[in-house]
Amino acid sequence: MSTQIKLSEYKQLPTRIAVYDTSSGIEAQPIRTFYAPRRIHMLMKSKDDKWLYAIGFDIYKMNPENGEIVETLPLRNWTLENRSLPDVLDFWPLWDQTDIFSTPVYSVKTDMPADDPAAYKTGLLTLDLDTGKYEINDFENTSVLIFSTVVSPNGKHAFGTYTQLSKIDLENHTLAARVDQDHTYYAVNVSHDGAHVYVGGAACDVATYDPDTLEKTGQIYLPKGCGDQSTASLRMMQRDTLK
Repeated sequence: MSTQIKLSEYKQLPTRIAVYDTSSGIEAQPIRTFYAPRRIHMLMKSKDDKWLYAIGFDIYKMNPENGEIVETLPLRNWTLENRSLPDVLDFWPLWDQTDIFSTPVYSVKTDMPADDPAAYKTGLLTLDLDTGKYEINDFENTSVLIFSTVVSPNGKHAFGTYTQLSKIDLENHTLAARVDQDHTYYAVNVSHDGAHVYVGGAACDVATYDPDTLEKTGQIYLPKGCGDQSTASLRMMQRDTLK
């Protein structure tokens, strides 16, 4: 987000995406830049490395060579009847196990009374970075907040976290299970085989859960004085040997 500093004001310049050569080291300079819509807060590459997805008010599919927007996937500009603008907050890159980006989406049914709990909907947005398939499906009346979600490798469930750990049935678009957590966690991820769910991104620990029962199975404490992980991402790495 380029800003020009003047004597008595800041002038906001057009948003740009910068492309770097990853072999250039810590003094790297962009090899090219191109303009992008405002409010972009996360970038994702398609599995074949051909397209760049930029998430903002909508999701923009872009040519990473020149920044051309080749498709706009509607989010803020969705056309659902009798539905408010959606509310989305997501900047956790949590698709590494499945190449499917997901995030909770909150909205209100405007054809229902404002004091009716059923008017408030929580949905799940999914974008398959392999096929490009894009969906938003309601799965419950809003009862708790979910900050981040991850799709299980089996493709049948997603898991979401904040003060509770939620399990979402992707085939029936329903809430499958929910349990309280010891404290808030902002990021959730899953092992490559789907056998363990991890929650982290807050305080100094990472907790593990059974994906079938949501029973807590462990807690990993980071070194003393770790600082707050708040908003940090939780990435999974599979190593053949530990050194």
